[in-house]
Amino acid sequence: MKKIFLFIAIFSFFSTYSQLYKRAWSTFLPINYVKCPDPKSPTCPTDTLYHFNNLLVTHVDQKTNTLFHTDRTLTKIYKTTNTNPNFNLFYTIPTAIGGSLIESVKTTSKGEVIICGRTLVSGLATVGAYSTTFILSSFTGSGYVAKIDTSGKLVWFTYFHPIVQNTSSLTIDKNDNIYLLTNREKTETLTANTFQSTGDPTHPLTYINAISKLDSNGKHQWSTFYGKDQSKIRCIVASNNGLYVSGEHLDSSSKSNYFGTIGAYQEYATGTTTGGTNNANMAFLSKFNFDGTRAWSSYFGVDRSYNTLNTLLLYYNNLAVISDDAYILNTHEILPVMTKNPTTTGAYITNQVSTTGRDITLTKFLGNGKRDWTTFLHDGKIIQSNNSDLFISSVINNTNSSLSTLTTNNAHQKNHGGKDDSHVLLISADGKKMNYGSFYGFDGIENSIIFPTAKGYFNIGYTYNNTLTETQTFVTANAPLKKYVSDYNKVKFNLGNFLSYFTTETLSTESFNTDIFSIYPNPTTDVLNVQFKDILPGNMQFIIYNVAGKKVIDIKAQPTEVNQINVSNLSSGVYILQIDSKSISQSIKFIKK
Repeated sequence: MKKIFLFIAIFSFFSTYSQLYKRAWSTFLPINYVKCPDPKSPTCPTDTLYHFNNLLVTHVDQKTNTLFHTDRTLTKIYKTTNTNPNFNLFYTIPTAIGGSLIESVKTTSKGEVIICGRTLVSGLATVGAYSTTFILSSFTGSGYVAKIDTSGKLVWFTYFHPIVQNTSSLTIDKNDNIYLLTNREKTETLTANTFQSTGDPTHPLTYINAISKLDSNGKHQWSTFYGKDQSKIRCIVASNNGLYVSGEHLDSSSKSNYFGTIGAYQEYATGTTTGGTNNANMAFLSKFNFDGTRAWSSYFGVDRSYNTLNTLLLYYNNLAVISDDAYILNTHEILPVMTKNPTTTGAYITNQVSTTGRDITLTKFLGNGKRDWTTFLHDGKIIQSNNSDLFISSVINNTNSSLSTLTTNNAHQKNHGGKDDSHVLLISADGKKMNYGSFYGFDGIENSIIFPTAKGYFNIGYTYNNTLTETQTFVTANAPLKKYVSDYNKVKFNLGNFLSYFTTETLSTESFNTDIFSIYPNPTTDVLNVQFKDILPGNMQFIIYNVAGKKVIDIKAQPTEVNQINVSNLSSGVYILQIDSKSISQSIKFIKK
């Protein structure tokens, strides 16, 4: 009976305290390091000091647990699986005579890769393409769409209308049909019987956002205009039963209902402006049918609202879909006071978080256009889904007043590490609680994005100005690239792009902890030795818990290679050693004889 109780106690402790996502591996990625002879010279602009890739184009294929990501030049695609940190060149777009850019990457149900972007290179189109020649416009280069097979070979390539830049402009439905955001001249006539086949001659701009559909072979199916005033589409994501479109209606008025339908959650924009005229801004969410007609559309905002913007991806990514439900991140300007609370009863956070009047919300819309719930968030810039959970990425500064509330007991890293830390947040499907929250950062500046898989997630981003060594930060034993870009003009700043993988699957003690520390002997009788493989991080605590979760030892680590913990007074049994500092939060089991 005692053995059964002990097992239950141990299981309960680990299920409530152990890390939910454990780091399986981590590596640096190649970055372009362009030396500047004199940073003070007018020919050497300040931004040449920053060589990390802050223009990522990234996508995860959840069927194969493979991450595809571009390099800084946006001309090469690398692939990495969740099983090891090796990154392999997958595809390079021709860049001769002018250049090309890859601006979006997605995968089909068969693992093929669809890309789109801009190019100045002629002669790339394949036989039977939608257009074998440039489609000229006032934008630089021609748009293009291409399919690459699983071995990295081109299947087809077509020139296309100008792809909307800095947006999530590409998505693929369950039947591998392709949807694109483009800019089309307002004088054009598009496909009949779609939402809007003719352009608005009174539109203030020459080009209007449009949505196009291609089949899996690159054949054009339909195109429709979708824009009013200075509106901007930011994201498109295909669901099981339609195409979700999010964006902002700039210069809207209280009479604007182009992006609102009768019976929708919010048919009209508010028309609210701040600090002047013509700056009204309202977020919207629309759903299109797969034939190019619109099912419904709704504005969303109390005063002014807009889609969340990140500084790491090349594009907006504030919209995710699970089955036929849409989840959207928005920023709300609620000035000067909140006249109407946008959140729902019982939500995770129902009171305003910001003192500046700008608050982040996460909202779930059902496939029929009805809002299910809305919650405030402390922060949130990018949302991704693995078709069951919501992963929200953000960057948290060490001055944030909510640091203590942003992590959970099962976090990989409970303590904020430095100036700026990456942060991942998982919100329950009902919008009522935080299921997981963790920092990932050290004593410098970190910014990264979470890309989930079925049993884990990739974390890709950059680090800057860390004083800690590589093995204390982003390098595990099997990393193919283990060094920072460590200095520049004799100034040490420790810079690097990193890629890590975290998993819910069981990792051996060796694979999880020995890149940082080891313990011995285990089992032990009187002394437990904790040996670090590098410089010991500062302000580190050793905390030991018994199987009931009670803290039995709490001591400060000494700045030596090996620390000894006297456990002679502990009763025989199983214990958990928790190692905590600003940069490390890990636990390991040991046995006291």
